[in-house]
Amino acid sequence: DQPSLATRAQRPPSTARPASLSSRAQLPVVFVGGQRFAAPPDRARPSSKRKRAMLDFAHSRAISMASADATPGQVEQLQAAVLATHELGEYGAAVGTIDKDDRAWTFWERFSELYGWDPLLSAEFARAEPQQVSQRLAVFQAWVYPQLKGLKQPDAKPRTVFNNYVLAIVRIFQREHVPMPKAKHVERNLAGIMRAFKTIYGHEALMPGRKQPFTPAMWARIESLSEGTRLSGRAAWSPSTRHRDRNLLRLGRVLWRTGHRLGEIVWHPSGEISYLTRVCVSISKASGVKVAAPSAAQSLQSRLIPSLLYFNKNSSH
Repeated sequence: DQPSLATRAQRPPSTARPASLSSRAQLPVVFVGGQRFAAPPDRARPSSKRKRAMLDFAHSRAISMASADATPGQVEQLQAAVLATHELGEYGAAVGTIDKDDRAWTFWERFSELYGWDPLLSAEFARAEPQQVSQRLAVFQAWVYPQLKGLKQPDAKPRTVFNNYVLAIVRIFQREHVPMPKAKHVERNLAGIMRAFKTIYGHEALMPGRKQPFTPAMWARIESLSEGTRLSGRAAWSPSTRHRDRNLLRLGRVLWRTGHRLGEIVWHPSGEISYLTRVCVSISKASGVKVAAPSAAQSLQSRLIPSLLYFNKNSSH
């Protein structure tokens, strides 16, 4: 029997090894049967039920793709190639998204077990029975909602549950090339839950919130720091002499006025760039000239000439 990809992931085959990098700028590759395949950089993450299920899913897809007269070596190479595409799709998702998907999958497995369903939806089934897939997701939404609790009230916010659980399952299968229904085909039941939620908790309870909000009081404390104020674990506060303090103050004022989130200026332990960089900034001058990717000199010049600055977070990815 062919070993599952979950097992193979713990013991990489000799036919699929990361190529050594000649420079930091070179993207990694894997060799499969002597051929080079694109591969993502290593992003160490603990294993999860979802990850193991997706590796086994990739294993079964590779076997079904193999021709009837394929040799065992060809099947093994195809498995490694399918695994490479799986890892690329996985790396394309943000770390926080993968965390949500892992949590949603545990509920999806429990839900599927209730009705004797295989939690893995094949592409063939999804194409042949799209209405069953939509209905199954709708039932999952109605089932998973009471399993969760809100932060400030007994019930979770309906939209949060829909985004973090129902759409998470859609995302998981889409990464594995399984055709899934659009959100609008699944969220019809969400309207009923939303109306019931508003009836009980009021419309204000549906307003979005942040897990770690940057409050007006926090920024007021920063603005009130006087030159030379001693701070724990770092040098004294000095925007007049320290470039970092001066930049922090200026950037903070921009973000506060434009409604950006704290996460857009801080570093994430994963190393993933989620913060704003220079490529996020575009300039629209009063003369009508627009600069999509301003240089450092053009950015400085915008201070002297009437200009509008635009921030687009997605352009940093």
